[in-house]
Amino acid sequence: MSSRGRQPLISVVMPLYNAEQYVEQSIRSILTQTFVDFELLVVDDGSSDHSRDVVRGIADERVHLVQADHGGEGAARNVGLDHARGAYIAWQDADDVSLPQRLERMLRAMSDGISFSHHDMAFVDAQGTVTGYQRSSNFPEDLLDLFLLREGCPYSCATMLLRRSDVGDLRHSEEFRIGVDVDFVRRLVRGRRGVHVAEPLALYRQHGSSALSSLRKPEEYPQLQRLLDASPPGRLVPDAEQVDWPGQGSAVASAFIALCLARRGFEDAATTWFARAAGAAGTGSTAVAVVAAAAALAGGQPRRALDLLPPTVENSMTLVLRGGAEAMLGDLPAAASSYRQALELRPESFDALEGLRGVSEEMFLWELDSPAARLTGVRR
Repeated sequence: MSSRGRQPLISVVMPLYNAEQYVEQSIRSILTQTFVDFELLVVDDGSSDHSRDVVRGIADERVHLVQADHGGEGAARNVGLDHARGAYIAWQDADDVSLPQRLERMLRAMSDGISFSHHDMAFVDAQGTVTGYQRSSNFPEDLLDLFLLREGCPYSCATMLLRRSDVGDLRHSEEFRIGVDVDFVRRLVRGRRGVHVAEPLALYRQHGSSALSSLRKPEEYPQLQRLLDASPPGRLVPDAEQVDWPGQGSAVASAFIALCLARRGFEDAATTWFARAAGAAGTGSTAVAVVAAAAALAGGQPRRALDLLPPTVENSMTLVLRGGAEAMLGDLPAAASSYRQALELRPESFDALEGLRGVSEEMFLWELDSPAARLTGVRR
């Protein structure tokens, strides 16, 4: 390491906390990039092991160790942003590994009008053995909140290259323990265009002390709560407003939000939202039956959900719920048919499109694009 010289094109920010076992490999995966005009800012978040000594032992003028008090991931990322001098920002966790062409491929994707690029990543265990794959995806900005509720972030800071000018004064929320980058990305991408580089350019390590491995739902929920607080239920569930239950779209939307939360494992929050939905629906209306059907789905009772759905009411919302129940029962052709009918009634239905995509992948389309099938020539 040496004093900082000329301004680099890319600043790579690496938050570091007690990662002495992995940090050298992580740093060297950046130092061996095919693109070389960068600085690597290693922000030590008050490590109590020998992580700092490992970093100091790496002799490369592009590596800069920044000391910080132990303030958590968000604080460390903010310190890195405050010290970054590059026109672009990339992130690297101290236990992850970048493949050699990561920065080059990401920078190549940053054409005019593009604010950020993002890539896929492979999961590895503590020994570096590949255990899974996460495919990133492009999402229109106006649909991002819908996806955040149902699935989480379609891309994370760990896979992104950002224009420093777009980041500006935006900083990470320091009160979150989990989901720091998701909340940051949600605020960053407003009104901006990204591009997906469909290659696994990084290895995300899952081990006993990694955030993803030690995830507990109560700690993950606050960043999702911020989204729910900022968005009316009807905006997060556009299908909920139907002529079949005039004035009760908010109740149905709240029930569907509860279903999404239950599917993601936020059981306590789901219970709260179902109570809100039931209170708003009142009694004796079609919306009451729809709320009850969503609750049955959340409770793992798809047959009851089908029985509760009003047989004489067929709109994009009821068909989406029907498709979800049929998919849970394993009747994928029927589920696909329900989602198709929903799209015929409401072509812009986000949940019908996502449902159709999901069951189609399970039925056949996924097999045609299966990497394993392409490599082995075997079809399931």
